[in-house]
Formats: sequence, C-alpha cells, structure tokens
Amino acid sequence: AEPRPLRTVVVGGEAFRRPVAARLLDVCEPGVRIFNEYGPTEAVVGCMVHEWSPDDDLGVDVPIGHACPGSELRLLDADGHPTPTGAWGELFVRRPGMAQQYLNRPELSVGRFVDLDGAIWYRTGDRARVERPGVAVYGGRMDDQLKVNGIRLEPAEVEAALIAVDGIESALVRVWHPADRVGTDVERCSRCGLGVDVPGVELDGDGVCNACRTFEIVAP
Repeated sequence: AEPRPLRTVVVGGEAFRRPVAARLLDVCEPGVRIFNEYGPTEAVVGCMVHEWSPDDDLGVDVPIGHACPGSELRLLDADGHPTPTGAWGELFVRRPGMAQQYLNRPELSVGRFVDLDGAIWYRTGDRARVERPGVAVYGGRMDDQLKVNGIRLEPAEVEAALIAVDGIESALVRVWHPADRVGTDVERCSRCGLGVDVPGVELDGDGVCNACRTFEIVAP
C-alpha cells in the first residue's frame, strides 16, 4: 500500500522556530497543517496550541497560541497582576489532572504550585505575552533553566556537581551552540559540538559523539 501523506504535524518540547516550520511546509504535501503545542509535564503536557500560518505569524518563533479545552491560563507580572496585551509576564496554568505537588519535594513544590483565588495553579517559570487576541508567544525562561532536546537542565545543579569533583574549585555552565565554534579544523559532534580532540570523544557514522549516545540511554 502507498504510504499516506502527512496531513497534520504537531510539534512540542522546545521553542518552535519559524525557519523550522517553513522547512516542514516545504517537505510535506500541500495542505499540511502545522501546530505548535505548549505545555509543561506538570500540567499533563499539552495545554496551549496554535496552528501556524506563514502569512500571519511573522515572528522568529511560532506562537504557542491559546488555551486547549479545559485549560486555564494567566499571564501575571512580578506583582501578581494580569499583564495587558503586548506586555511580557509569567505564565500560570491550571487544568484537570494537573499535578498538585512534586513527589517528596515540598521545598520545590511550594514555589511552583501556588494558590490563586482558592485554586492551585502551576507557575511555569516561562515568559509569554499576548501578541493578538487568542495568540500568545513564548519568550523564554524567567530563570536560567535550560532545555536541551526537550530535557530540562538546571545550570546550578550541573555547576554543583562539577565543583564536587576533586580538583575543580569553580564552574560556570552556559549553553554553547556548534555555530559558535571558532575554526573548522577539528571534527565535531553534530549535536553538542564536542571535538574529537577532547579526550575520550569519538564520533559514530552519523557524526554523533559517544557522550550524546550515552545521554540518549540515560534520558531517552
């Protein structure tokens, strides 16, 4: 049987860049619908959605849209007041089935699961703003949390683990992109940018290093 063409593509997990959406549009069959879905794990993942329009959505990122059925959203400023259209605020989410706390982590739960008007809301830590009625856009994190291939990373936790190693007095963790590298004389991992000149680093046939392959096993 002939394979059926893709009619709908739903993307989630990280910021969805417009160039990626445009590439999808080019390689898929005419008429394909492309959706960007937003939602943290604590809120049962998908709680916002937007169908991308190349004619209307001209920003760098594809918008995260509006609330899915059953979800409630609030954009609040630093004082807890609703933000006006166009102003950045922190995104709060509430929906049926949402977690109410982190298991055995009361110190973490108290800052993330907050009472608003007698109901528990999840404080996402994500920055967003309403661009136009029914269309919100994502603006990154309020803190320094990172996402790599959809996996949350806390730089402070990585720094603490590094400092715990004998011989390391201080550490600073930041995002490094392969495009930032200087020079092309060293073969590098196509994912993380590690060069084969780093002790223990080897690349497979796909140009991916053994460290990234190990990461796939630990966090598939």
